[in-house]
Amino acid sequence: MIGKKFASEDTILKRLRFLERRVQSISTALPRSVQPVSTAVAPVVEEIINQVDADIAGIKEFRYAMSLVDDGIYTLPFKFKTDQRSWGFATCSDEDYAFFTVNGRGVVDLMGHDNVVANANTDGKLCIGTEDAQNPLQFKNRRGSTRILMIVIWYL
Repeated sequence: MIGKKFASEDTILKRLRFLERRVQSISTALPRSVQPVSTAVAPVVEEIINQVDADIAGIKEFRYAMSLVDDGIYTLPFKFKTDQRSWGFATCSDEDYAFFTVNGRGVVDLMGHDNVVANANTDGKLCIGTEDAQNPLQFKNRRGSTRILMIVIWYL
């Protein structure tokens, strides 16, 4: 990619923190009647409330936020197209975050992340993709306790 300018790691981290704050503000802006209050609420109801799929100028944006128990798995409700390259952000708590890409075969490449995120099924980590190639993509909480999983993915 000669001639293309890429953002610095510091700029990417600032943008990721902005996205995290944005997701939190959207979540707190929900009416109290639709706020996920506990893991006792039916997961299907929370999933419907917390999933957002939008199309902005041809770029689709998928957002999701919900409690995920330890060893719990969230599977994206869609498959990536074979020739599709997508990118996203996921966080499982204040210290777990990752900026990643995923291709049409479901292979995850972690770009900016901390040490408690993996692109394989790994104990003690937030796992983005639990197998080498996975479509639809799965997120697994292996951090040892229930966490709030927040995901934003952009794709064509």
